[in-house]
Amino acid sequence: MNLERPVQWIIKAYFTLTILLAVPLAVCSFLTRVVFRQRVENDLFDFLPENIPILLACSVLFLAIAAVYVKKTEEGAGASSGRVTDTGYLKTDLLFRILMVYALGVSLFIIFSVRGLATNDARMLNDIINAFMQGDYSSMGQYGYLSIYPFQISYVMIGQLLYILFGPDNFLVYQLINVVCILLTMWLLYEITWEMFGNERICGIMSLLGFGAMFFYVYSTYVYNDIWSFLPQTAAFWLEIRYLKKPKALTAVLAAVCIALAILLKSNCYIALIAMAAMLVFSPIRNREGGRALVRNLVIALLMFVLSSALSAGVMQVYVNKAGLPKAPDGVPAMAYFAMGMQEMEGKYGWYDGYNAGIYTQNECDGAKASEAAKEEIRERIRFFGGNRKYFVKFYLGKYLSQWADDTFISLRELELTGRHVENQPKTADWLIFGTGYHIMDGIMNVFHFLVLLGTLLYGGRKIFRDKLSGISDAEALVIMFIFGGMLFHQLWEASSRYVMRYFLFLLPAAAFGIYTAARKLAEYGKHVRSTDS
Repeated sequence: MNLERPVQWIIKAYFTLTILLAVPLAVCSFLTRVVFRQRVENDLFDFLPENIPILLACSVLFLAIAAVYVKKTEEGAGASSGRVTDTGYLKTDLLFRILMVYALGVSLFIIFSVRGLATNDARMLNDIINAFMQGDYSSMGQYGYLSIYPFQISYVMIGQLLYILFGPDNFLVYQLINVVCILLTMWLLYEITWEMFGNERICGIMSLLGFGAMFFYVYSTYVYNDIWSFLPQTAAFWLEIRYLKKPKALTAVLAAVCIALAILLKSNCYIALIAMAAMLVFSPIRNREGGRALVRNLVIALLMFVLSSALSAGVMQVYVNKAGLPKAPDGVPAMAYFAMGMQEMEGKYGWYDGYNAGIYTQNECDGAKASEAAKEEIRERIRFFGGNRKYFVKFYLGKYLSQWADDTFISLRELELTGRHVENQPKTADWLIFGTGYHIMDGIMNVFHFLVLLGTLLYGGRKIFRDKLSGISDAEALVIMFIFGGMLFHQLWEASSRYVMRYFLFLLPAAAFGIYTAARKLAEYGKHVRSTDS
């Protein structure tokens, strides 16, 4: 049975759909923006008009800088010194090294200016960590926090380790770990850009874009495990891409270990695992490598699933034994998240409203009963949407845009919460959270967000209209599949722009390619104009 053609059609279909889904985001990013209200308790936001002239001016300026960079590096007179070593790794160019210094400086400046604390879930988890260190495991009992959200047990485990090494409530350590993860994640995205396109100048454009990823650097203050999970997830993608190019057992095993660690830190990384497993199956089929390669890749995919499940289950079992429980808590069932993702509260389409935990505790922390109740809620919402089709469109369009069109990815809102209860803050904290610093960071994120979407559309347009969807590499197919999976999943799951941030960052390589093609055209046009004048 020849599966090559169906696999190629599947890749072309989700690739095209991803680019099409980016069109309304680019339009929304150009015309309006999501702005979170300050000094309020809930995560409330508004769609406000965009300052189009300033956005256009900044975008044109960036393209001009990119064109100069491309011209200088292609002439061999610029700073691009990236070279491929004998092992296939790309030596980072000067521009990327400057980006790393910039990202480090910005992150540390924000951390030491705000001196933020744990908030919301992280604050409750910190109390649980302290209780565990005293031998109190009551939070795992019925109606306890870890009974409702048992997947948080890995965060508690790491928190206990940090407690032993650095003492209790040492949130600075959490934040410095964030910085390390941010820097290494950006380096891995740089390497993935090389693996996708094999062009030093595209990697350079990725570095230029990286200066605008301000939301990522603001999250250095965020006391939680989101940023920690970015590093092993990105490492897993990079390792799989290298494995698909040159199969080595060690590379595959390391990829499996990395994605298992990512899932242990954040269960949302299962989307990445699914994309990785799918590409392991698709690659030997589309490249006609034969049944032996397919079987080998299927074994690797199975290893990834087994290792991820075993690692998470093993950590949970350790704590079940410590707490003296007969079995692990059920936790909020997935159906409760899907049901919550269909609800509206204060203009927030599918965002957190407490329904998931509420339905679970109402059913005496019985996962099966809570799941049935959530299914009934889903059926009720489907009936309601069926009788209100205009609202149905408004709801899901609002849910999509409120997540993906938020250029801050709720980072500035989280920064405010992180610093809200800190005493004797320096004046720079107020400057960053509410003053001029806030507006500077917000403006950088705004321009960056639009440029990434613009670059993605230029990349997609070239692939679809010029290349006729031919020549999509395994690396490109894997990354786009991951992003497409995130788009679909978070249209159904609980909504949050913080959740989709991990997918948006993976648009950087494609956006760099798109910006590069535009910058190269501008550079060629400038050269033509100068030659005509002379």
